[in-house]
Amino acid sequence: MYDRINRGTLSLGIAVLMLGVAILTSCGKGYRQAVIVNGQKAEVLASLEGGAPPALQEVWVAGRIILFRTDSAISSPSGQLTGVAGHVYRVTTDMKLEELGRFDQTLSNSVLLARYGK
Repeated sequence: MYDRINRGTLSLGIAVLMLGVAILTSCGKGYRQAVIVNGQKAEVLASLEGGAPPALQEVWVAGRIILFRTDSAISSPSGQLTGVAGHVYRVTTDMKLEELGRFDQTLSNSVLLARYGK
């Protein structure tokens, strides 16, 4: 009987420890969002870590990261802007594109979101 109590207590202790680790590792992680432009289609991607507030589903938000898979012109509040395929941009406070660098176009959208999403 003593062995059963110890095993049960041990199992419960391990379960509580695993739950605690899961909670601690998820705390402080927010959602990640980025926009992938492919031709005339702009897709807002969001990670599932906590979900994204509906207000941030817009493309034109200061600080938003936009990745272009194709050379594309997109409409913005400040006029028509063009992005170059394979380049990463950030939306500035005056709603223009600031180039941040290049990315490997063979990467999947989920990898790009993890790497560049904010």
